[in-house]
Amino acid sequence: MPTMAEDILSIEMDRVPGFIQEHTAAKTLSDLIRRLNDQMIDGDAMSRRMAEQALEHLGFVTA
Repeated sequence: MPTMAEDILSIEMDRVPGFIQEHTAAKTLSDLIRRLNDQMIDGDAMSRRMAEQALEHLGFVTA
């Protein structure tokens, strides 16, 4: 079963703006970002790396 991060990474780059717009309109984007941030903090090494890549794929800067 794919993780949320894997699902996000599977979105083609030209579809990312629509994905963000859809989740913004549905008021679910902040929860999605929060869950990815939680994975970066509390996950194992693989989960942290995948969550970071997913955030970057969506256009968010990670440090």
